[in-house]
Amino acid sequence: MADPVDHERAHSSRPAEPLGSRAPAPTLGPELAALQLAELAAISAGGLEIITESTEARSAFVLSLATDGIAAGPGVRLRSRERFRVYVGDKFPFTPPKVFADHQRWAGSPHVQWGTFLCLYAAESVEWNSADGMRGFVERLLAWLENAAAGTLDPDDRPLHPPSTATSPAAGRLVVRPDLADRVPWAKESSGPAGTPSATQATAEVAYGWCVHDGSRFEILEWLTLVETYDKVLQDGLIPLDERGRRFMVIPVVMMDTHLGWEYPKHAADLAHKLAEAGYAPRDLLDVVVFASRMNRLMRMIERDAALDTDADSDAGTGGDTEFDVDSDPLILGLATPGRRVESDRLAHIVAWRFTGIGVDAVRFLRQIGRLKEPPPELVEKVHAFAQDWIDTAKVAWIRVHEMRPEVTRRRDEGSPGRWLAGKNVVLLGAGAIGAVVAEQCVRLGCQNLVIVDDGVVGPGILVRQPYYDRDVGHAKAEALASRLNTITHEDVVTAVTDDCRDLFIDGHSGGGNPFWLSMDSCDLVIDATADAGTRAVLERLRVSQRSSWPPVITMLVGHQATRGLAIVAGAGASSSSHELLRRVAIRGRDVARPSWGDIVDDFFPDPPRTEMFFPEPGCSEPTFTGSASDVMALASTMFGYAIAVLDEIDQAARTPHRESDDEEQLMVSQPPRMRAAGFRIARPGSSLAGRAAVEEMSWDDDLVQLDPTSGLEVRISAEALLEMRSEVRRGARTRGPGVETGGLMLGFFDEASRSVIVDVATGPAPDSLLSEGYFFHGVSGTQDFIDRVSQRTGKLTRFVGIWHCHPYGRAWPSATDEAGITVLTSFTTGGRRALMIILGGSSHRWESWRDGPDQGLALGGHETLPRLFARVVERPADNPSSAAQPPNTSEGHLRGAADADPYAVLTAYQRMLQMPPVGVYYAGGYSDESFKVDLVGPSTSSGSSDEAHDIEE
Repeated sequence: MADPVDHERAHSSRPAEPLGSRAPAPTLGPELAALQLAELAAISAGGLEIITESTEARSAFVLSLATDGIAAGPGVRLRSRERFRVYVGDKFPFTPPKVFADHQRWAGSPHVQWGTFLCLYAAESVEWNSADGMRGFVERLLAWLENAAAGTLDPDDRPLHPPSTATSPAAGRLVVRPDLADRVPWAKESSGPAGTPSATQATAEVAYGWCVHDGSRFEILEWLTLVETYDKVLQDGLIPLDERGRRFMVIPVVMMDTHLGWEYPKHAADLAHKLAEAGYAPRDLLDVVVFASRMNRLMRMIERDAALDTDADSDAGTGGDTEFDVDSDPLILGLATPGRRVESDRLAHIVAWRFTGIGVDAVRFLRQIGRLKEPPPELVEKVHAFAQDWIDTAKVAWIRVHEMRPEVTRRRDEGSPGRWLAGKNVVLLGAGAIGAVVAEQCVRLGCQNLVIVDDGVVGPGILVRQPYYDRDVGHAKAEALASRLNTITHEDVVTAVTDDCRDLFIDGHSGGGNPFWLSMDSCDLVIDATADAGTRAVLERLRVSQRSSWPPVITMLVGHQATRGLAIVAGAGASSSSHELLRRVAIRGRDVARPSWGDIVDDFFPDPPRTEMFFPEPGCSEPTFTGSASDVMALASTMFGYAIAVLDEIDQAARTPHRESDDEEQLMVSQPPRMRAAGFRIARPGSSLAGRAAVEEMSWDDDLVQLDPTSGLEVRISAEALLEMRSEVRRGARTRGPGVETGGLMLGFFDEASRSVIVDVATGPAPDSLLSEGYFFHGVSGTQDFIDRVSQRTGKLTRFVGIWHCHPYGRAWPSATDEAGITVLTSFTTGGRRALMIILGGSSHRWESWRDGPDQGLALGGHETLPRLFARVVERPADNPSSAAQPPNTSEGHLRGAADADPYAVLTAYQRMLQMPPVGVYYAGGYSDESFKVDLVGPSTSSGSSDEAHDIEE
């Protein structure tokens, strides 16, 4: 059979190539690098020569680069050609090559380590582009050489590259937390400018790190002087262990005000030589280590004696046979030299060296000599000679240092709104699916104290989506969560309270043998993650009487399938929190002008209420939502991040100074609203939500708040209702005259839980109302239909609550006519036992400033821009409604049968529930102290007058 390849070639119009004439191109490693370098050398016209080619990862390419085109400068000196050894790994081009100079002429220069290694990249993961291959590598090397020759590898405005050490995993890890600040010698006046040695020789000082250690992990908690160290170790009652059972120890750190090079040597002799050149003798170095060793030994002796006392006092005493090594602490020496710059200052770069083997013996001998009153000089010299011999031969075991000092380490969340939580005291209610996620974020964001309140226990079913473990099953949620979160930071910041949230806030403390006392004065934030209506009501009730001292409150809820979430934020001092704001979300979300909220309202406030509930476990388990861990964590994290950003925005606005301007409106600096709500969505592929915005927002300005001392109820007039009242006052002043009274209905909600009445809506007068400068009669035409419509539209969350009217230029105080009018109204009010009366008034200046001022004048922070307000909730008389005070004498046609019959006899249950004003009854109000005579033509002139009100001075 003919070769199919030959047959194909025979019918091809292009010339055939010999089979196998081109080998496949290498894809990875040195072979690919060799191919790319060969192509570069071929087009470089001699600029790049390959002296030695490598085919294995451990072999080096030796390259020669023409550098005669690079301008000479104050940096490294370049010859016309320079040789480099380049090592290419098996994973090239996904990892960059390593390059070494083929000489040591550049040793000690910036970004030259170990005498020959050239540090080309500050961050390989960002700067190395694998697509560029060896071409990109050569270009980077040439750029490095240009900067090295110009002396610009380490410019003054960039961080100084810290010295490098060859750390050993066996030596351990050192975490440094406290700032050295002005303890460093170059911060002293005697050392001259920052980071500059004195004219004679370098200055050295010693700081002693108070440290805890657990195995191979060491952690410096604070810095001490020699005297402070001595006093701390010898203080009475010292416990040499922390609350976690970790040992305290002392680590000396020698601080030099001179730079010791770009890397620290591997041998102790070279390190001692560097320090000696800087003016710090090896004997001085050993002395500080010996002192620290003595302090550590004293603490271990205290620990040993305490252990022996415990054994002797126990029933199974060991009789003093407890084994304890008082020399068990490792010997560590730290070195600090000028490192990173911040503006003009240099901050200390810290490395640490662990003594091993014979070095430990040398320190012990020196310590024993120090205990002798008059040691023989020959013995001292012998021991120091022994120590010097050890230094000459020992290798340095460098410890890996992990910097946590704020002065040199920048937090990865720097600048984010989440940093608002730093240093805050937080009370978290609920440790469930939302609360447990939020609790961890609070700790990681740096809150100072976190109190977790939850009386539930971990069940096996919740492990599906809550961050607990199988070992936690049966344990209290709050305690299990606190135990885990306290391992995130170096000190315990989380406190568990296993009590009912409502009990804690009502009683002010938790029960049990170890009660927790709640103090809102020291609390910066309350987070409600309980999804419990009773808890929300308790918080609202307590805030009514303590609003000025209460911190912000965040409430978070998850929908029934964990595809939607609701976050409610009430800033510090806000007039309402989530208990009331959730009602407002339901009302405003049903508004036809806000269709984007429709699915969120249907999820959280279904009408009719949802009857199918999800019970995950048999028995009396509580119903919950369905959803995965990823859904819940995504919603909880997003909602919490939004809420903290709102609080950060409010705080920043409060700290922003007011801008000076001649324009009155420019002086009104709008503050962000303190009451916010946001709905969140998790879109599903193919769902109708996929194209919608993930977040829907709404907000409310603070209510106008006033306590009615007669009833003890707090009256809250929403900013929208107050705006409606002002609009009606403005319209009335234009159409009827500035002195004519006006008023209207108020719709809202009487809240028994929070002991408050909220006014959502205010209207103008009904068409059949009677108005003059001496009185105000509110008519009834159309009022019932209006209340029905509003109640139906809001899901029966807004009802009739009372009547408002004004005393223009007069006193905001009820006259006898007002008293009689509100009493009559409550006597005939259906379905409710009380009604609210609001009277607005004020002196000429105050009244006109509010009535005619700019819209910014409605900001409730400036009380001088608001009218005087009188608020009273009037209860229905205790006797039978049919014998209550009769309505004022108005036309017979309007009141036919109202005075003779029990008004409740003709009402339906629905009408009573709506609390609507009864058909055929007027509300009478005004300045007059006498009854008004009204005929079909119009109102008669009031016998009273408002003259005295005009004379009132604020």
